[in-house]
Amino acid sequence: MYLYYELVQVSVTGNVHSMKLIVNVPLKTANSQFTLYKVVALPTRVSKTSFVKYTVDFSYFGLESSRHDYILLKENDLLICVTGEITVCPTNTAVYSAKTLNCLSSIYFQITTYNNLCRRHLLINHRTPTLQKHKSL
Repeated sequence: MYLYYELVQVSVTGNVHSMKLIVNVPLKTANSQFTLYKVVALPTRVSKTSFVKYTVDFSYFGLESSRHDYILLKENDLLICVTGEITVCPTNTAVYSAKTLNCLSSIYFQITTYNNLCRRHLLINHRTPTLQKHKSL
């Protein structure tokens, strides 16, 4: 119950004759909770000496707990959400079925056709990370 106190938004409008109290209470259902993942595109080896990096349009990938639906968010979309112990976003974001494929969903669900769905570019002179000894350490 304490989460409602944290998440409820209240506004008051009025004039000399009346006053309105507007209360915005977010509703929670079992199928509207998403786990939000930050997307980090790391270089991927495609041959012995070649690496590519995928270009992603969205910064966050949200997956519903049953894995049937997902959402895609940009950094600006997350700024309009109310954050606290849980994050509540406005209902202006599209919810996609897991059967609807795009670049991020095909990579997450490990569908082998993601090469056709994702933009990628070849990295020139890319070196893999190496550990080097520093003095006596």
